[in-house]
Amino acid sequence: RDGRWSRRGLAGILLETLKILSLEALVAYGRDISQPLHRA
Repeated sequence: RDGRWSRRGLAGILLETLKILSLEALVAYGRDISQPLHRA
């Protein structure tokens, strides 16, 4: 029981961190694209 729960918990934590990382990457990517547009 404990092993199964901890495994599910780890999977949830990994999914959450991946979501946050992907969101941050998208924000940084959007900034890189918008910077040249603002200059021009």
